[in-house]
Amino acid sequence: MLHSLRVRLLATMLIILLVALGTMAILASRATTAEFERSVGGILRYSDPRIYTKTINIQKFITQHQGEEGLWPGLQELLEGMQITSKTRYVIADLDGLVYADSTGKLTGERLNLTNSKPFAAFLIEGEPMLSYFEPLDAPNLQLIKQGFTDSVNNSLLIAILVAGVLALLLALLLSHSILSPVSALTRAAQEMENGDLSQRVKVRTNGELGELAKAFNAMADGLERQERLRRNMVSDVAHELRTPLSNVRGYLEALQDGVWSQRQS
Repeated sequence: MLHSLRVRLLATMLIILLVALGTMAILASRATTAEFERSVGGILRYSDPRIYTKTINIQKFITQHQGEEGLWPGLQELLEGMQITSKTRYVIADLDGLVYADSTGKLTGERLNLTNSKPFAAFLIEGEPMLSYFEPLDAPNLQLIKQGFTDSVNNSLLIAILVAGVLALLLALLLSHSILSPVSALTRAAQEMENGDLSQRVKVRTNGELGELAKAFNAMADGLERQERLRRNMVSDVAHELRTPLSNVRGYLEALQDGVWSQRQS
C-alpha cells in the first residue's frame, strides 16, 4: 500500500501543499503584524494635529528660561497645561529614557519604555539632548489591540489553510484518479495477458505520455496475438501435412507386425 503510485503521488502533493500554505501563512502573519504596528500604532501615537504648535511653544519656553533654576518646574507646568487643552500626555526624557518631566507626574525620575514610545521633537536643554513624547490619554492599549488583531489574523489564516487543505485533498484525489486510471487499466490488461488472454486491449482516452503508452501496449498486444495465431496455424498445417505420411507408416508397421507384409516385399 505504501509503495502504491497513488499513495506516493498524493503524499507528494500534500507535502508540497502544506509547505506552500505554511510558508504563506507565516509570511502573511508577519507582514500583517508589521503593517499593523506601522499604521495603527502611528495613528494612535500621532493623532494630535497641533503638535507643531506645541513643539514651538516648548522650544520658546526652553529658549527663554535656559539656565534658570525654574526651567524644569516651568516645563512641568507647561506640559500639564498642554495636557488639559489636548487631553494628551506629554513626556520629556533623555536619550536613555530617563524622564525629567511628565504631564501626569507619574513617570518623573523613572525610565520610559522606549520600545513603545516614539519622540515627536528633540530639544537641547542645559546642554543635554532631550526627546519629547506624547500619547493620547484616551488611546486604547496598543499591545492588547495588537494581540487581538494578531490572534484574529492567525485564526483566519488557520481556517483558510484547513479549508484549502481539504479542498486540495479532494482535488488531488480526483486528479490522481484521472491520472492513474489508465495506469491501472494497463496493469490489469498486462496481468490478463500474463494468464494467456492475448485479446486484451486498452482504450486510449488521453493524449500525452499515457496515451502513447496505451497505444504502444495495444500495438504489442496486436503483435503477440498475430504471432500466436501464426504459430497455431503453422502447427495445424504441419499436423495436417504429417497426418497422411504418418498414417501410411503406421499401416506398414502394423502389417509387418501381423506378418501380412514382409521386409522382402518392401
